[in-house]
Amino acid sequence: MYDTLILENDKGEGVEIPIQYARDCYQLVREVESLVQPYPNGEEGSGSIPALDPSPSEETENNNNNNSPLRIDGLLCDKTTLELVKQYTLSYPNLTTDLPQPLLCPLHVLAQPHEMELLRRAERSAVHVQLLDIASYLKFDPLVQLTSAYISIRINEIARHAENIMVGAEQVRHFLQMVNEWTEEEMKCLEKEMAYALEVDPNAF
Repeated sequence: MYDTLILENDKGEGVEIPIQYARDCYQLVREVESLVQPYPNGEEGSGSIPALDPSPSEETENNNNNNSPLRIDGLLCDKTTLELVKQYTLSYPNLTTDLPQPLLCPLHVLAQPHEMELLRRAERSAVHVQLLDIASYLKFDPLVQLTSAYISIRINEIARHAENIMVGAEQVRHFLQMVNEWTEEEMKCLEKEMAYALEVDPNAF
């Protein structure tokens, strides 16, 4: 039906993944392929997730090409994220699965060296949150488990090594790429409240 999966972001940048790897790793692809069945006359649908909305000529060309790729487009991520997803997918079946929750030992003891390096590269490239988002969308369970565990550990490390709770909160927000929705006035009030709490009880935080 398809020989290739194309993962493409909203900028039109993409990577190609052999369809068998995609079937083995992404539950989303297995679900879609169970729905996108050939028509009685042998024609196929557009093969796009979400709907590619091709022009009539493009649709006709896709329908007549039995080896046309399956396409997942419009993904909100950088190309680096797609490259990391592809890299990990092509490691199949050499993937860590069924991580215990909570972790009973350091992640690097359970995960393989190539997996830890992929996670560190994702953080260095500031795409670790995107990696979790795309893995979740694809229902790529081993990568979801791995990235979730790594992010959870890093949040704990950042919080423990922060100078104080306010600094820690800001560093965690930065790590998670979250916008601080509090106004400047609200932040000043919070700082005063935190300072007062520490005066009352130095071990409050």
